[in-house]
Amino acid sequence: MFVYIFNIFLLLVEVFQLVLKAGFAVVEAFMYLFIPRAHKSVEGENALITGAGHGLGRELALQLADFGVRLVLWDVDQKAVEKTAADVKRKGGVAFAYHCDVTDEQKVELVAHEVRRDIGDITILINNAGIMHCQTLLCLNNQQIRRTLEINTLSHFWTVRQFLPRMLELGHGHIVAIASIAGLLGCANLVDYCASKFGVVGFMAALAEEIYADRKDYCIHLTTVCPSTMNTRLTHYPRTR
Repeated sequence: MFVYIFNIFLLLVEVFQLVLKAGFAVVEAFMYLFIPRAHKSVEGENALITGAGHGLGRELALQLADFGVRLVLWDVDQKAVEKTAADVKRKGGVAFAYHCDVTDEQKVELVAHEVRRDIGDITILINNAGIMHCQTLLCLNNQQIRRTLEINTLSHFWTVRQFLPRMLELGHGHIVAIASIAGLLGCANLVDYCASKFGVVGFMAALAEEIYADRKDYCIHLTTVCPSTMNTRLTHYPRTR
């Protein structure tokens, strides 16, 4: 009986903590309506975006072009990534398009070498490339499941291993992972996608601890973004509750 009451008490404490955090988040968001936070200056940085040919990756490129960033755009769709680069240049930005299949670690290494030779060190890495099948687990075939994990999760390993060492040498860098709300909550018809995005969230959390344990400073910044449903090629008719 005592154990049962104690567990109820712990549950109530946890609920209270969550409500308190939510309250602070609401108050903070309300304050920022009137006192906007200053944007981080990224002028002169070399930023690499994977999956830049479509959707969020393309939009990120177009928006970052306004902030003086030299953009390195990767995508497996050669025509699409070249179009994004052309649109960035049309806005007055600087962009370089590369064909790269981020699931192929040898290809990633080769193209990363080309980027360093042609442009210089990458100081902002945005791992955005992703795929989503929207099928139940039993309807997916083995190749689809493997492809989801290779693009959505394993590609982060290959790109970070290419560009993090130089960031550490420079004492300067920022790694951004585009995860998903599906990396925090399980969703029906997205078992493979959720697993891949949960992996990204875990990857970034562990990487942050690893870098801090090694450096004891915050010269390398890590950001994990978990968007809700977006109107991209992955989801044509987004709905959310």
